[in-house]
Amino acid sequence: MTIELVHELFTTIRDANKSPFGMLDSQNILKGNPVARNIFVSVNGDGMIKNGGFDTYLYEIKLGKITNAHVKQAFKEIGFNSGLEILNKAKRSADLNALDMAYYQLDEEFEKLLIDYLRQHWENLEFVAYCESISFKRDQ
Repeated sequence: MTIELVHELFTTIRDANKSPFGMLDSQNILKGNPVARNIFVSVNGDGMIKNGGFDTYLYEIKLGKITNAHVKQAFKEIGFNSGLEILNKAKRSADLNALDMAYYQLDEEFEKLLIDYLRQHWENLEFVAYCESISFKRDQ
């Protein structure tokens, strides 16, 4: 199992939950399979942080249906406690640049935890059914 597989699952979840107009139906993801939700929300939140730092993350997370609380819960579920600890410190009054740098150092840990989380739930019958419903090929 690789990080590429995790990213392929993320992309399949995203694509399966787009409206005909290309808008992401976040509520459907949030109400859906818990394993898929935790992977999607974790990868999405991590990407937001890495693409613009916490300054951008704190602004953009308020605009979507996936909230900071959802990202924190997903990080907790996958066991990404060091990322959660930094995320809990991220506030407008904090030294966001220092938090950015600390977070960027956790990339390998984040990837390992995602892979471990997916591996733990790979044979979960509800997750298997969900993967089939979105045409994700699990035989990779």
